Amino acid sequence: MKIKKPWRRRNSEGSLTSKPKPPVENLDALEKGIEPEIVVMTIEPKPRLVFKKDDVIRLNVGGQRFDTFLSTLLVDRSNELFSHFVVLLEADLTEEKMPIRDNEGAFFLDRDPDQFRILLNNLRYVSYLRERQKLGKSSESLAFDDENKHKSGGLFGRFRKGN
Repeated sequence: MKIKKPWRRRNSEGSLTSKPKPPVENLDALEKGIEPEIVVMTIEPKPRLVFKKDDVIRLNVGGQRFDTFLSTLLVDRSNELFSHFVVLLEADLTEEKMPIRDNEGAFFLDRDPDQFRILLNNLRYVSYLRERQKLGKSSESLAFDDENKHKSGGLFGRFRKGN
């Protein structure tokens, strides 16, 4: 039966040694009986930037904060916001491709916040209509629902009307 010998290295004089030569800066530590520390560094890859349509996006529009779903900003393909934020859904998204962010991480748009509020509410309404259409409601029934949403029936409605 063969016994495996531990790994050995030849030193500069030609004789075999079982330990590799320590680096010069660790000689003092070895003379004192202190084993040198081995530091293992791992380089972690940058986390992938991943956005989904149902993520809430924080916006800074003209200094005013807005929060909305990414899907709301992407509801109208002909809108400038679509082309600005559709890059967030790309598989190879990098920091360079992302829209500009402010110091707090919100996406910055240099626009009038009052006008943006109107635009965002219109996009929300379009998103609402599309969701309702997915549920099988026709445009006529949606219009009927919108007309009657303020009408209140039942006992509570009678008290509110003063009857």
